[in-house]
This record gives sequence, C-alpha cells and structure tokens, in this order.
Amino acid sequence: MSKFTPFTLQVPERVRAMNASIKLLLIVREPVTRAISDYTQLRSHAATAILPLAERESSGSGAFASASAAAAQPPKMPSQSLLYAKLQAAHGYDNALVGGSGAGAKETKTKLSVAGRRQAGAGAAAGGTMTTTTPSPLASAAQMAAKSFEELAIFPNGTVNEAYRPLSISMYHVHLHRWLEVFPREQLLVVNGDRLIEDPVSQLRRIEAFLGIEHRVKSEHFYFNETKGFYCLRYDNGDRCLRETKGRKHPHVDPVVVSRLRRFFAEYNQRFYELVGEDLGWPEE
Repeated sequence: MSKFTPFTLQVPERVRAMNASIKLLLIVREPVTRAISDYTQLRSHAATAILPLAERESSGSGAFASASAAAAQPPKMPSQSLLYAKLQAAHGYDNALVGGSGAGAKETKTKLSVAGRRQAGAGAAAGGTMTTTTPSPLASAAQMAAKSFEELAIFPNGTVNEAYRPLSISMYHVHLHRWLEVFPREQLLVVNGDRLIEDPVSQLRRIEAFLGIEHRVKSEHFYFNETKGFYCLRYDNGDRCLRETKGRKHPHVDPVVVSRLRRFFAEYNQRFYELVGEDLGWPEE
C-alpha cells in the first residue's frame, strides 16, 4: 500500500468522482515483513539527513515560562530544519520513528517535561541568562532512527506499539474498509506482494486479466538480479531494475519479536481476509 495518499479519508470519494468505474490494484506484503522494510527505508532516510541543533537563549522568569509552554505545546520548528519538514510532510518521520501512544511513550513524554521544568527553574533561580540546547525535530528523528526495530515496535513492558507507523500501516483492513464503502469489491484486485517478488509473471498476468488487456508479459522479459534479490526487466535495448533505494538488506530482527508481531497481526489479517474474501495465508507465528 502507498505510504500516505490512500489513507486519507476523502481520497476514495475523490477518485470515484473522477472515474466511478476505475479498477483498483492493492499490493500488500506480509505485515511484519512490510513493517521491517518500512523501518529500513525510514532509517536510511533519517540517517542521511543533516543534524542541526537549535540554540535558544532565554533569561530570568522568561526561561521558566518558555519551558512551561514547551512542555504544554509542540516545540516550534527551527528554520534550519526545513529539510526535515519536507521529509516529515512526505513520510511522517516523527510519528513513524517514535510512535506516540501507549505506556512507554507517555512515560517518556512525562520525564522530558519534568526534566525541562527542572532545568528552566534552575536557570530562573540563578537570575542569569540560560542557554538551552535542544535537539531539533530532525535530530530527534535521527536519534530514533538509531534505535532497533525491536525497540520501536515493542514497548519495554512487552506490549506492541500500535502507534508505530510501520506497524499501523500494516493493519490493512483499517485502511481498505473505507475504499470498499465507496467501490464494489469486483473493482478491486488484491495482489500478494511477496508472490509478486517471487514470481512476477504469474501475478502480472492476473493483473492483465483483471484490467482486461492483452497478455503481453512473458517470462523472457525478466531475469533474477542476485545482488538486489529480486527480478528485473529485460528489454531489447537493455535492462532495467528498480532504483538503488530498493533491495536494501533488512536488519536482523529477533525471531521472538517477529513471532510476537505475527501473533499480534493474526486477528487483523483475518479481518482483512474477510474484507477481501481471500486468504493470503500469512504466517501467524
């Protein structure tokens, strides 16, 4: 599934307004595999960004007031974080990397708030000028990107971080439900993304049949790229693979965590199967 557009509530109606008979393709991967892949991509983007620090000076009681306001409101984005703003708008890195709900997230926010007030109070008591150096949103995102998938997906108390974006996007039935309220099921083809990677020809022929177009895809149009680990296209005048950002090696994830997440997604997957009338056979352990 796409990273943001299909999840907007108004999009299905807008699409129907443009073409009520449009045919929809939904390509989905096994949820945990997809989440790890998303984590890998998010981490790569954040790791290549510049990490500025926002210097903020305040004095006297003003320091305490500023810290209190910061604890109650989201911090203003520093001008040097424009790159982060663009990345955030396109990919939602803040929510994607951190999550934002659950006991673990609330505990972290509370500690940061208390620490900020203590530091500001100390500066005010001294009666002098206090310089505070706070990480910009971009720095925070990169710091979170340094965390392992296990740390981001599972809270210390063992519960799953459902607000962690790579996991929440994998709850396919939540996002698809809105589309099926607008379009009939026969206008949707569900494609197993893992099978598409392993056997592109058979899945593309399904797509051709669904779209009602001539079967033009053949086995000789593909070859397996050992370096990338998936199939690439072969043309008469050359070859073509997906861009360099595709085919990244996924980090090793603790099998216990993978099993925990698959059990977590089992119920969501069943709801998705019922919604589309098809069992994709994803593992539940």
